Amino acid sequence: MLDKTFTNETAKQKDKTVYSTIIRHKINKLRDVITIEPLAGFYQLGIVLSKPAFSNLEFEKACRVNLGYNDTVCNAVLAGNHRNFSAENKNIQIIISKMHSWQQPVQSIIPLLLILFMGSFSDRHKWRKPFFILPIIGDILGGLGGILCVVNMKTWPLEVQGVLEKIVPSLFGSQNLLIMATTAYIADWTVVDYTYFLTAHSTLTLIGNLLGLCLFVKILGTGDLLILLITTFTRIVSNIILGCARSSFVLYISNVTGIVTKLYRTAKRAYATKIVSPEDIGKTQSLLSITEAIAPAVSVPLYNVIYVNTIQVFPGTTIFFSVYIYSICSCLIIWMYYYKKDDKNIKEKENFYKQGRYNQIDSENYM
Repeated sequence: MLDKTFTNETAKQKDKTVYSTIIRHKINKLRDVITIEPLAGFYQLGIVLSKPAFSNLEFEKACRVNLGYNDTVCNAVLAGNHRNFSAENKNIQIIISKMHSWQQPVQSIIPLLLILFMGSFSDRHKWRKPFFILPIIGDILGGLGGILCVVNMKTWPLEVQGVLEKIVPSLFGSQNLLIMATTAYIADWTVVDYTYFLTAHSTLTLIGNLLGLCLFVKILGTGDLLILLITTFTRIVSNIILGCARSSFVLYISNVTGIVTKLYRTAKRAYATKIVSPEDIGKTQSLLSITEAIAPAVSVPLYNVIYVNTIQVFPGTTIFFSVYIYSICSCLIIWMYYYKKDDKNIKEKENFYKQGRYNQIDSENYM
């Protein structure tokens, strides 16, 4: 009886040991697989959560400080009840658009200078972790600057928020976000509606990134160029729906249509790593980052000029201008796809003829 009890306890102990070994093995495997994903994920999550708050703060600063409107006007605009203050609402949007016109170019200068040297430096010295930490420090300082702007709500103007929110983080190389002055897609668009819309957009974007990568890469095995073409096409369709919107419901349909558009950046960088040698990956990514830093510095002022000059006639003009740009991108991607396909066919033919020539030489030598 004692032997049987001892045997059962020994078996249970062995089962516990095996179970703990399996768990430890899975944890170690998970640690090997996971690299910078949690860091990047929480960084993006922080940006997503803070963006609606900063957008509302811009409206409040422009209304209360820059334009000097009273609490009745500002509270009505911020609450979404601005039908009796439509002129004031448009003036607020114009002030914000003008601030974005100088904010984006200025915030792009410092990251551009950092990016010029960061890629080759990290390749030479294999020193990459500090470049993950610097943007986080910059955005923490930007968040603290936003808190100071709230504390000094009625004294610090919109321009101070523009500097603390974006210029200070840019000193640490934070990512350049294309901020377009399209907060009024339709006539009755409100700050509250925009906050809900922005939250839904950020949530759908996160879902699209998670599910889109699994669908295209793991299940369908789609190539990078085809992913680029699909995401660009969805951008076009989404923007057409957005530009023609006459109700909030249509805006959310546009969000759903463009759920995978953010995969464009991932596919673009993935494709860039496959067409260069491993020694030049850092330089290639630096080149892409440089273009991403320059593009907002040029496009945001252009978009804001278009928006300010068309807000009275048709606020969606900037949206259809984006459709035009994305159409050009689609044509270039299609050209790259067929060029790559033709180049592959030529190489296959060359290899075929070479192989045939080698077989002929071998047969002659054998004879």
